[in-house]
Amino acid sequence: MATEAYIGEGASQHYQPGKNLVLATVKNTFGFDNIKTGRIYTTSALLAESKDDIETWAKLGCLTVDMETSAVFTTAGYFNMDCTSILFVFDNPSNEDHLFVENGDKTQQYTNGQNRILEITWHIAEVHNKKLSQQTI
Repeated sequence: MATEAYIGEGASQHYQPGKNLVLATVKNTFGFDNIKTGRIYTTSALLAESKDDIETWAKLGCLTVDMETSAVFTTAGYFNMDCTSILFVFDNPSNEDHLFVENGDKTQQYTNGQNRILEITWHIAEVHNKKLSQQTI
C-alpha cells in the first residue's frame, strides 16, 4: 500500500505543479496482514527503467515502481478526494524478473494477486464509506 509517491510521470504536473512527492490520504491496512506500506515511484514508461533508475529510486526509499499512483494521488489532491493505492508485486526488475520472463506459474500468481487486492480494496472501501457516512450524520 503506497503511503506516498514520487512523481515521475507527466500528468501530475498539470494538477499540482512543482510537487515531487504526493501523499495518500487513506493509509490504514485495516488489519490485513502481509501488507507492506511505504513510498513508491511512479514512472510513465513500462519496463523502461535502467539499473541506475532502480538504484536511485531505492535510495529515495521507494519500495516499488508503478505507472499510476502519483497521478491518482495528485488528481485526488486537486479535487480534494481521499485516495490510496493498493498493489501487488508481480515483477522484480532488480532480479531480472519481469512480465516477459517465465518463472513458474505467473498466470496463477497474477490471478491470486488480483483476487487478494480486490478483497482488500472492497473491505477498505466499505470501512471507509461507513466512516464517511458517520461523519455526515
